[in-house]
Amino acid sequence: MSKSICIAQTVKELKFLLFKISKDVLIVPLDLEVQIFCIKNKLNYLDPINFFDNSLHKKGLEESEKLLKKTKFKNLSYKSHRLIAETFIRFRFNSIFFLKNLIEKICKKINVDQIILSGWDNYENEYSLNNYYISQIIKETIKGKKIKIISKKKSFNKQVIYKKAIVEKIHLNKDKKNILISSLGYNLFRFIKNLYKNYNIIIPEDNNINFFKKLILKYFFNVTFLKFSYEINKNINIKKPKVSILYSDKKIQNLLIKRFEEEINNLINLKLKCFAIDDIFKKINFFLVISHNVRGENGYYLEKALKSKTHSICVPHGTITNNFNKHDKIYKKIIADSVIFDKCKYISAQTKIAKKFLTKNTRFKKKIISSGNMIFAEKRKKRKLERKILFAVTLKKFFNLQFLGVEAFYEFIDNLKFLNNFSEINKMKIYINLHPAAKDSLTNLKNLFPNLTFSFEKIDKILKKVDMTISFSSTVIEDSLCSEIPVILLDRWKRYQHCEAQLDYFKKNYPIYYVNEEKNLIKCINSIYDSKQISYKKHTFSGNFKSNIKNFINFLN
Repeated sequence: MSKSICIAQTVKELKFLLFKISKDVLIVPLDLEVQIFCIKNKLNYLDPINFFDNSLHKKGLEESEKLLKKTKFKNLSYKSHRLIAETFIRFRFNSIFFLKNLIEKICKKINVDQIILSGWDNYENEYSLNNYYISQIIKETIKGKKIKIISKKKSFNKQVIYKKAIVEKIHLNKDKKNILISSLGYNLFRFIKNLYKNYNIIIPEDNNINFFKKLILKYFFNVTFLKFSYEINKNINIKKPKVSILYSDKKIQNLLIKRFEEEINNLINLKLKCFAIDDIFKKINFFLVISHNVRGENGYYLEKALKSKTHSICVPHGTITNNFNKHDKIYKKIIADSVIFDKCKYISAQTKIAKKFLTKNTRFKKKIISSGNMIFAEKRKKRKLERKILFAVTLKKFFNLQFLGVEAFYEFIDNLKFLNNFSEINKMKIYINLHPAAKDSLTNLKNLFPNLTFSFEKIDKILKKVDMTISFSSTVIEDSLCSEIPVILLDRWKRYQHCEAQLDYFKKNYPIYYVNEEKNLIKCINSIYDSKQISYKKHTFSGNFKSNIKNFINFLN
């Protein structure tokens, strides 16, 4: 019997489709919220876990890497700018590859006679959830199937607005050296807390910082904000970024070029803001520039500092680890390229895991500072073991899919099913530290998986409650190790090992284990509970973030 399928990127799109079509249709969810909506409302849906296998993860990585090697940018002189542009291309390619191969696999396994699409085609802004493009992808890449478009309404083209940035005048204590911190994200506040008495701390103003927090930073920590004002122009004399993409499938190539063109306005505004940042470096003599990120504006501060012969350090809040095979190498290079680069004077190796990776890469070898932990979670007082476990996950939306080393949204749901049963059978409390990508699903997840405890707490706080961490891949792995909490790398898909780990789950006193069989998880957990003396020295440096920051500053002076 033939089937009709409809494809939805968001719950909003799915509701629109269901209102317009017969209920006798199979839904293909492309996002966590959509799949949860289907489960909650007992709708017939096709779980991608049954169609998108490990071989496609590997092929997707290979194809995206070949694509980026043949992609050339013009009028993007700085690496931090090119990394942003590469990200746009890679993410859109991943979405196309995932959707095309998922639908092709579905069509092979079941008799699909019709694909029903909303027809929504909309671009709102850079990473908006209101960007819709799956109808266009299906029309261009899926052949031999009847495609029904419900609506042919397209979004209006957004007006091109160029924003010339101007930095407002600031006043600094001339008797203190100046330190610029690119943002307050990922515990960079620790630098402020430890340095504000002896240095001028300068931070770019961020609309995400609320009014009261700004007052506290300004009056209690003497933080000076870089304030940017903007002149709006419809025309401006600047070379527009261009891209050359070569890919075997010309229709996919054209979809990627279109994606780049959507962001030209944003890339030009990034360049304009960086002109203003150039003026800052002319007016202020910085002693040190600190950033946790190397893409876009955050990375440009590091590049500008290096060019100005100013001390600069990248303190990555992302796990960089050695690879085990060809595909692992491709994935870990992608992750590394998003959190570190060679356009800064120093790169902080906060753990020995990171140092091993950096040492084996000639581009970074001379830039390594074995700083020890600076922004990961910190050691805590020993507590009584209470059979409480943290499950840490990194989740991606459809617009920023990753292959191989990140669990997909449907794998996350499958893990929750497994852990919900596991928790009940083994009488363990399992905390699920939700990624921001799942924030809108909290209530539904609590109802669907009542044996699990869901949380959005800061990682420092939740690690104080648990005995160990289970994760497929996450920066929480290093947060845990720096907090002297053992880690189990759980790979139910037999696809990815995040870092070096003990493979024998019967052995005791190891800080990291790798498990890829469900039945062995409890054995590994029991080995950890039976351990009397776990040493973390192989993976972490001595000292705490206060002493490590102080030692680094003393090194510079």
